[in-house]
Amino acid sequence: MTTNHADVHASPHDVYAVLIDPYAYAKWVVGSKRVRSVDPNWPAVGARFHHTVGPPGADIKDSSKLLELEERRRVVLEVRFRPAGVAVVAIELEPRDDDRRTRITMTEQPKSGPVRRWWSKPLAAATSLRNVISLRRLARLCEQRAHAPA
Repeated sequence: MTTNHADVHASPHDVYAVLIDPYAYAKWVVGSKRVRSVDPNWPAVGARFHHTVGPPGADIKDSSKLLELEERRRVVLEVRFRPAGVAVVAIELEPRDDDRRTRITMTEQPKSGPVRRWWSKPLAAATSLRNVISLRRLARLCEQRAHAPA
């Protein structure tokens, strides 16, 4: 399991708005190329968005399923990147400075597939580094959206 944090100059409301926008994931998740489609009942628990992920030159078409949702506090996804595996990613939001800033905590736990069987300190370190970069991108996206002129 890996856990990473980021402080964002945007309210929990603004960060949550980005997290429930499935098309935003391709803009901030390292390795995500695009979102192909979204279930019509999104963001209901059990709904999915269908994405393309993978390193340059490889397209892996799979999906992520919404497992839990607590408005402005928590989003939990089952992230699929098969054949490599499936992971559960929990993103928690903690308000700071009277809701003007947010502390984001992202925890990723391998669930199944080779990624779970081969989980090790080096793989955890690589996952953690990827998530640090993803959280930096997420912070930028949230701050841009929060401070964009109406």
